[in-house]
Amino acid sequence: MRPADVLALVRDELAQQAQSAYDECARIDQLLSPPRDSWTDLGRPDGDRQGESRRLRRLAHTPVLRLIVEETAQHMVAVGVTSDSGRDTGPMWAAMERNGFPSRQGALYTAALTYGQAYALVLPGTSPVLDGPAAALSFYSPKHLHVVWGDVAEDEWPLYALRTIPQPSGRAWRLIDEEATHFLAEDRGRVEYIERRPHNLGCVPVVRFAPNADIDGVSVGEPDRFRVPAERREKTTHDRLMAQHYNSWKVRTATGLEEPGTTEEADRQKAALSNGDILTGGEGVTFGTLPETPLDGLLRAEQEDLTTLAAVAQKPVWALSGGQLVNLSADAIADARSSERLKMQAFRRSLGQSFARTVRLASWAERRADDAKDFGLHAVWEDDEARSLSQAADALSKIAQGLGVPGSLLWDLIPGVSPVTANEWRKWVEEHPDVDEVLLTHLSQAATGGTDQ
Repeated sequence: MRPADVLALVRDELAQQAQSAYDECARIDQLLSPPRDSWTDLGRPDGDRQGESRRLRRLAHTPVLRLIVEETAQHMVAVGVTSDSGRDTGPMWAAMERNGFPSRQGALYTAALTYGQAYALVLPGTSPVLDGPAAALSFYSPKHLHVVWGDVAEDEWPLYALRTIPQPSGRAWRLIDEEATHFLAEDRGRVEYIERRPHNLGCVPVVRFAPNADIDGVSVGEPDRFRVPAERREKTTHDRLMAQHYNSWKVRTATGLEEPGTTEEADRQKAALSNGDILTGGEGVTFGTLPETPLDGLLRAEQEDLTTLAAVAQKPVWALSGGQLVNLSADAIADARSSERLKMQAFRRSLGQSFARTVRLASWAERRADDAKDFGLHAVWEDDEARSLSQAADALSKIAQGLGVPGSLLWDLIPGVSPVTANEWRKWVEEHPDVDEVLLTHLSQAATGGTDQ
């Protein structure tokens, strides 16, 4: 694109679209934001009931939606990549390691689950430890990378990607098209074109991570999907706090007392009385109490709302409530987590495709054409099942003995062992064969040689 076209596109269209996307993400952030007022602010002497109610609403906020997002993201940990062709995928995973993907993938999945989508940007770069080109990977949420698609459901690559960078005096932009990265900046309200840096990748090198994408390519984040049941639970919590704050104690009454002369005198008498005071009166004065508001029903309703939220979010209720498991067998726990397991499998299928596309794009940026054309790549996810190492070892040994599968091919399935570690073990075994095997081979060769002579 010509500089004038880039300048007009960013100034007249994409900058406003990027700001709208940022505002939408800010709205979602408010659903996850913790309350700012503390409970100690409730005792203000100004008697502002509306202010107290407002602070109680903030106190009723529990970051359950954030818990749903983060607990889901923590279950997704990619530890490598495999290929149906059987090729060595070490160089592919090395590119991800070089860019810190193992430690940054949690933030990528969290952003994708929160906003419905997140992006990986792959550009050619250099590395001091490599002789050739090295891929440079960056990961963004829709707050700071606005991506424009022709057909988001069908197209593999977008039309444009606009990176917005806040500056002290304005904003800076980087527009990525299929040919180059264009640098622009805003100075005192005026947008200026700075420079153009070709990347020569032949596409807009942005990969979309959309875990909830439907058949039309629309992906909605977890907070928006479960906002209504979460707000219903928050409203129930607010009602409980209102009853707890105003009506959770017995109210003492007295009739027949002399009426105070002024409102100020009545307020002074009320303030002078505390729970430990003894009330006295003359002839005709009677005392009584009004019962407190029981909280049992509100507490049960709060728990029911939490159970409903856990059901629609496909989470075990104890993961959201912090409840303890008592006298449950391993099979019962597995059945209780079956719905969550299905949800995680769906997310891993969706994000695994994006992960494989990112790996292929990084290979293309490093000029490894054969790796870039390998469409049989699959992400290898860490096994997060709650099984002990002894249980896994027993199951794998039965597979090896009962089905005749070589043990070295099962090393990848050991909990906590990544494909890279398993490959290192296999390489070590090849370089250090068993002593008995070496002796048997030597004797066989010697016997064969003696027969031939």
